Amino acid sequence: MAFINLEGEREATTQKSEEYGKKVIELLGLKGYFLEYDSNIEGVFQDKIFRNPKVDGNKKTVVEIKDTKLSLTDLNFLVEYGKYCLLYSKEEFNLIIFAADVSNARKWKQIFELTKQSETELKSFYTKVCGTLKEQSLNFEKFCSFVNSTDVWKTSYIKLLQTIEQIKADNIYDSKADYLDDTEKIVYETEKLDSNIFLVDSYPQFLFKAKLKAKSKFNNFWKQPFADSFVQYNGILYSVEEIPEDVLSEYCEVNSYGSFKFSNIDIVQENKLVSQLIRSQIILSAFQKGFYYDRKRKALYNPHRNLNQDEIKVKVKDEKLRYLSKVYRRADGSVNFVSHRSIKFDVIELNGKFYAIFDNFRLFSTNGKRLIKGENAKKLNYKFAPIKAFNDNEKSKLFFLLKAIGLPEWTKHSQSNLFNFDHFSKNQFSFKEMLFEIDCKAQIGEVFNENFDYEDNFYSQITDYEE
Repeated sequence: MAFINLEGEREATTQKSEEYGKKVIELLGLKGYFLEYDSNIEGVFQDKIFRNPKVDGNKKTVVEIKDTKLSLTDLNFLVEYGKYCLLYSKEEFNLIIFAADVSNARKWKQIFELTKQSETELKSFYTKVCGTLKEQSLNFEKFCSFVNSTDVWKTSYIKLLQTIEQIKADNIYDSKADYLDDTEKIVYETEKLDSNIFLVDSYPQFLFKAKLKAKSKFNNFWKQPFADSFVQYNGILYSVEEIPEDVLSEYCEVNSYGSFKFSNIDIVQENKLVSQLIRSQIILSAFQKGFYYDRKRKALYNPHRNLNQDEIKVKVKDEKLRYLSKVYRRADGSVNFVSHRSIKFDVIELNGKFYAIFDNFRLFSTNGKRLIKGENAKKLNYKFAPIKAFNDNEKSKLFFLLKAIGLPEWTKHSQSNLFNFDHFSKNQFSFKEMLFEIDCKAQIGEVFNENFDYEDNFYSQITDYEE
C-alpha cells in the first residue's frame, strides 16, 4: 500500500488519455507486469488487468488510469471504487490508480499510505463509498484490506516519460531475468543451513510447585526482575528449580510446597503450561547471567549498571569480545541513551513438540535500565537500522547472545532423546539447534565476515533521540 508522488508537490500537466494509458502500460511492463485485458479492446469493466507472476503468482493487478485531477469526493470515483470493493470481496486482487493530479494529496496519503494512515479519514472514506452501494453492504475489515491492496500513483504524462527513460537507462528492473539464472552457478548438491529454531530435546525429571496466596498478596511479586523465572498457572507457582525460601514464605501458602514428576504432565493437554515452563527456564538462565526480561517485547537484555563505563563487552566460547550495551553521550558528555543488544524469543508447540525461536533485537534505555518506549524508541531504531544484515552476520550475533544468556544444554545437530524420560543429564529442559537441508546450492558465493560488528564500524556518532 502506498501513495507514490512522481511529481513531488508540483501541479501536473496531462496529455491525451490514450497516450497517457500507453505510457502506463510501458512503465508497468518494465516493472515485470504483463497486460492481460484492456477495456479499450475487450470492453471489460476494469480499465486494465495485469499479472506479475514473479511477484504476485496468479494474483491479478487491476489498473485504473485517470489523466485528470482526481478527488476523494468525486461521485464517479466513489462509485467506481465501491464496485471494485465488491469485486474484491469475491476475489482478492491488487489495484493501482494512476492519476495526473489529485485534490488534497495529504488526505490521500492519510488513506492509502500506511505510515500516515488516519483512522478518521479511513472511516470517512468508507462511509462515502458505502453511500454509493445502495442496498449492498460492505464489511469494514474487508474494505480496509482492499485499501491496503491499493496503490495510488500521482504522475503527469511528462513525468511518466522521464521515469520510463530512467528505468531503461539504469536497468533497475530486469523482467526477463530468471530467478535461477546460470550466473548463480546452481549445483544440485545438498546444502545445510543453520536456523534460529531450537527443538526442546529433553525434559526435566522433576518440577516444583506451591499454592499462591490470595491475589492481593502476590501482586508485588510480578514487579520483581526475577519473577518471570517462575510460572503462575491456575493459582499455582511452578518452577524448574527449587523455589527459594523467601519466595515461599512471602507469596505461597504454608505447607503447600512440593515436587512432582514432569512425566505426570499431559504435554498435549497442558501445552500452555509446558511452554511457559520452557520460557521460564530460559529467563532464569539469562537472569543468572545478569540479564533482565522485558515482557512486552519478549526480549532479554543486559542492564548497563555503570554509566561511567561506556561499553559493556563479554567474551563467550568461540566468539570474539562483543558488545552487550553501549552508552551514547551528548556533546557535553552527559548520557544521551544506552543501546542494548538483546535477544527476542518465543516458545511454540507443534504436534506435541516444543520449539524455542530466537531473534536478534535491540533495546534502548535512558539510564541503562529504564527502557525507552513509543516514538522515541522508533526514532532510535531507524538510526540503528543494519546497513547490510547478511545471514552470516546475523547468525554470528545470535549465537553469541545465546551463549551469553547461557541457553541450557544447547547441543548442535545432535541426536534427539525426545520424550525419553529415562535420559536426563540435568534436571532441566535441553535444546537442540534445528538444521535444514536444501537440494541445491550456489557453486560460487561471497563469504561474509561473521564477526562484523556495526557498533565498531557505523554507530560511533548518533544524534540525540529526542530530536
